[in-house]
Amino acid sequence: DEQPTQIPQLYLWAVGLDVEAFPQGAMLGDRYLIHDAQVVIDTQQYRLPESPDEIPSDVVSYLKLSRLPLHLPRPYGLLRWGEELNLSEVLLLENIPVDLDGHLLPTLESVWSKAPALRQINWLWQVLQLWQPLSEQNMTLTLLQPNFLRVDGSWLRLLELKADVTQVELAQLGNMWKEWLPEAQPEIEEPLADFVFALARNELDINEAIAKLDELAISQFQTKPFTIRIASGTDQGPSRDHNEDTCYPDPKQQDRLQQNEYLRDRAAYRELARYSA
Repeated sequence: DEQPTQIPQLYLWAVGLDVEAFPQGAMLGDRYLIHDAQVVIDTQQYRLPESPDEIPSDVVSYLKLSRLPLHLPRPYGLLRWGEELNLSEVLLLENIPVDLDGHLLPTLESVWSKAPALRQINWLWQVLQLWQPLSEQNMTLTLLQPNFLRVDGSWLRLLELKADVTQVELAQLGNMWKEWLPEAQPEIEEPLADFVFALARNELDINEAIAKLDELAISQFQTKPFTIRIASGTDQGPSRDHNEDTCYPDPKQQDRLQQNEYLRDRAAYRELARYSA
């Protein structure tokens, strides 16, 4: 007998959940299982999630930032219970930074020291790229919360948004990054320190800051060899008695000078035989 296809667990982040009132293994309502702290599992994915008649302003901010799906979670549902004067509210977010087992991905701060120089630069660059869209929604305080900054390989992902209660300055970002400088890779430690301290002194606007990190990344590319790993495969197909497909680089001719001039400076090339009627 065929086994039924198992639907993957849908992990959600519960913003505002009281973890003492809802410990691991408890149910939130009749549908959401507390998996780990504020990570919950929707046990009834076939049902539409709960949503209010009027969308709260903080949820609107998530929706307006939905153009950033690689970095930000999305609203999934909004739970409310209790009386009007004692109302409890939990916002459920999907597309959250968890692994396949529903455990939160590591924070940027915790893996910073182990990353190569270019990845360290790129993570900071991604933070700066998020500054302007978050500032439009008064959510830049999010980028100053180390626990909210999670990493998924080379990608920076945000756990949730935090509204600006007061004006947030780009210099505050520089002051936070100062703490990470001792664990920057040696080859970028000095220029990165110059950049971070200039940011902390409020000497750079957001566009200048992004441009400075671009320059630093380019300088690293110039000092390191650039390699590409390519895999290729061909097949003779169902009709021919021999294989007429070709691809470059040829496994038997890896020397650049062995290649003809047309192919010599290509990263890869593939030509498929066309079948005639």
